[in-house]
Amino acid sequence: MAEWTAKTIELWTEENQYTFTARTTESGVFVGRLVVRPVEGSNAYRIGFWIHPTLWNKGYATELARCALSFAFGELKAETVAVAHAVWNKASARVIEKLGFESCREIAQGFMKRGQWVPELEYKMTRAEWRRDET
Repeated sequence: MAEWTAKTIELWTEENQYTFTARTTESGVFVGRLVVRPVEGSNAYRIGFWIHPTLWNKGYATELARCALSFAFGELKAETVAVAHAVWNKASARVIEKLGFESCREIAQGFMKRGQWVPELEYKMTRAEWRRDET
């Protein structure tokens, strides 16, 4: 854990990745994690969010994703934010679409899970779209 923490702090300091841990306000129970990463050579960022399975379907994913958008567009001045989910993850698709992201492509080799490539669907949102949805 100490190694992961040190690496997370190093990435934050270098502005290569911003990782947040979410906890409930009332009891401090671990909810999940949120990551915001720059896309090299652009003013774009990718976000990711993971919710503990015991807390699925309680609105936490939507809340974390909104925080990621506010951080990326507000603090980091991103022009575009992308997010992706495994093609079978319908719950993440609902969260992403609810927030106003537009579907843009399928990535055949999205990420590795248990030694197998998992295809992903990628979505994007521009600063103008975010501003429109915020008003």
